[in-house]
Amino acid sequence: MNKTLECKVISSGVILENYLIAGNCIVGDKIFISANSGGDLSPGQSTSVFVTSTKNISGDVSKLKEFESVFSRGGTESGSTITASGDRIFIPYSDGFYLNSEKNLERRSLVFCPVSDDSGKTWDCQRALEVASVEAFAFGRVVKYENELILPVWGSVMPGDKWESGTLSSLDNGNSWGNYRRIAFHCNETAVIHTGTEWIALIRGLGISYDGFVEVSVRSEHEKRGLFISKSEDCTNWTEPGFSGIYGTSPSLCRLSNGSILAGCRSVEKGGLCRIALYSEGNFQFVCDLKTPSGYWKYGGYPVISQMDDGNLFVTFHCMLDDVWVVGFNIIQVLN
Repeated sequence: MNKTLECKVISSGVILENYLIAGNCIVGDKIFISANSGGDLSPGQSTSVFVTSTKNISGDVSKLKEFESVFSRGGTESGSTITASGDRIFIPYSDGFYLNSEKNLERRSLVFCPVSDDSGKTWDCQRALEVASVEAFAFGRVVKYENELILPVWGSVMPGDKWESGTLSSLDNGNSWGNYRRIAFHCNETAVIHTGTEWIALIRGLGISYDGFVEVSVRSEHEKRGLFISKSEDCTNWTEPGFSGIYGTSPSLCRLSNGSILAGCRSVEKGGLCRIALYSEGNFQFVCDLKTPSGYWKYGGYPVISQMDDGNLFVTFHCMLDDVWVVGFNIIQVLN
């Protein structure tokens, strides 16, 4: 595992307009993009999946027409991070509604994780997952380790209750999910990954200790929100989260072919600058700033990293350009 990482952005462009909260995965010569038509469970929005050839990715906005829509679910979704394990594709997302829709009060949400074995032509397992939460969310990659799949989720068991994050597992390649295991209290935006020796979870915010558990701030008004790490040998018993060394929100994790662990996050810099950090010796440090086609950031967020066959990184994120939400991408060359 590298202790340092030298890299640079070699291409920046726009993939989709009027979409945000995006993720990506690469299967063979195809890139799949998951994206949402609105923000945090806004009524009338939808989650969609688009696919294109890796040959179509460049800084040319005209390549938008090369994308084919292979999945769309209406309602009040919050888009999530599409994942591939072998030839199977997973698209975990949340579908929310309000009991008092006129005032957007008493929100409820469910987590879904449809799967496709034919590059998005058909989708199975479109029923809600069993999560003991009235506000259940998922924005994180499905992670495969040995014969088990792991999906990070979070939410509140009762309205207004302490939020918590945890994981669901699947032993049948995503056909069913269960065995919920808590990571920490009062979390949102939790990503998990296996480093090759242990599990780590990257968690948004940290609060105070309560009855032996760690409370994590969900919506801190303080600008500099810290990201924190929890570790586990078995994805069941997690350590008390400690500061990761970086500040930010909307974390994602990726393991490279050389074993390096990278995190993407929206930093606390002006405009929501998205950055990439390297995990080394128990902490993260920023190694690369992403770039927008315009050169400036406005409402940036949710960077998600994949590694291409040539070793370069393909990163998606959202931001606002000319008052339009867009899903942008960077291609990043790894120099060491």
